[in-house]
Amino acid sequence: MDGERVLLVRHCKPEEYDFLVLPGGGVNPKEDALAAAKREVWEEAGLFVEPLRLAYVEETQLAEMRECKMWFFCTGFSETLSVAAHEAQREHIVEANFYSRAEIQGKVVFPPILFTDEFWQNASQGFSQTEYLGLREREF
Repeated sequence: MDGERVLLVRHCKPEEYDFLVLPGGGVNPKEDALAAAKREVWEEAGLFVEPLRLAYVEETQLAEMRECKMWFFCTGFSETLSVAAHEAQREHIVEANFYSRAEIQGKVVFPPILFTDEFWQNASQGFSQTEYLGLREREF
């Protein structure tokens, strides 16, 4: 979060998909979740961040694959937004930006919690506790 704006990256592969999502990805062997969060934001958005706390846990299901996602509340942005890293290019990330609540309306955005009053209220309070979002069918 940057004030009342949330960092999202845009994945776009023409004729296949075009959506916004919080930066993220897998955890490497011998890497903890906090280190993975830092690395993923750097790779996908070109920013150094400091994860402060775990905000949400979400499970997704796609065919036979199930994922457990952890969404962290981060601060300490440094550097300039960039999607030039090889990892971002490989994942078809074409943009990284901070979006207000109004700016995401009408767009395909994940996770869906970003469209709720609950998210924006929790964000304004610094995500004082971790919430479990449950299981949802993954679309991509």
